Amino acid sequence: MKYNIVKQLPSSQGQALSNRYQIKAFTSPDKMNAFLNKSDNACHWKEINQELKSGVYFQQYDSSNRSFKYINIKQLNS
Repeated sequence: MKYNIVKQLPSSQGQALSNRYQIKAFTSPDKMNAFLNKSDNACHWKEINQELKSGVYFQQYDSSNRSFKYINIKQLNS
């Protein structure tokens, strides 16, 4: 099981995706908590209940599930 946290990335003028998110995946809750306890990380990151790989994603509404899903930006470029 993976433990994921997410942080919204700031958007700058001219970017195509304004809803970009940085996802970090951890293999254990202890590793995730150690990361969150460093400096002010807990203020910027929040835990999510989706198993994703670390990377940059954007969020899109899925009308079939009536929920939001994260789409890896690397998948869009290939």
